[in-house]
Amino acid sequence: MSQQAEKLLARYNEFRRKTNGYQEAKTSKPYLRDLVAKPKNGPDRLKQLDALAMWCAQEGIDPERWIYTMFVSYRWMHAPPFQNLIPKNKKTSKTYALYFKARETPEYDRVVRQRVEAKQMQSGVVFDPNRDFSATAEHLKRRYLSEGRPDECMENMDETLGFHPKSIACVRCPMQTHCMNALQQRVSFNIFALRRGEITAEQAYSLGLFDESR
Repeated sequence: MSQQAEKLLARYNEFRRKTNGYQEAKTSKPYLRDLVAKPKNGPDRLKQLDALAMWCAQEGIDPERWIYTMFVSYRWMHAPPFQNLIPKNKKTSKTYALYFKARETPEYDRVVRQRVEAKQMQSGVVFDPNRDFSATAEHLKRRYLSEGRPDECMENMDETLGFHPKSIACVRCPMQTHCMNALQQRVSFNIFALRRGEITAEQAYSLGLFDESR
């Protein structure tokens, strides 16, 4: 199974521990455990999460944010069942509609920020605006989008950092194609491959594609 599926399971368990159902169950079962990848009686959860990741890629959805949105849809009462992770009909799916709404996602943003900061502390790498998702920039993007000013968002790219595949605001923006073109013209490497995690900054340097002056 893919490493991504393992990460998604870890994120699912992290959100599951925050649900009312989990907290209530833990009062009588103090040693309540996280869900495992391959239960004795049941489907392989990593295979289910691999399928989810493939579906998300087809829909232009960030799988971690999707799982978070599912917990929001369930009002954090209990964890969404694994068999419901992929909607049978996205046109009638409340989670699908909620995912593409311009809204705040403080809990998810906190998780992303903590994970990024932890990796930076371990590696000694500072925040890279060419690569990393920024909760601050996302807040600005959502504000511009909700106010119907996506053109100003693109004009203020030094602050909003341009299109990012993990940004829900960018996915919903009607000017995303123009923004992507404008952002790509600013740099001499494939910035979207870097932001998607398909290449690393180190690889970009070694290939001579990273222009440090930009």
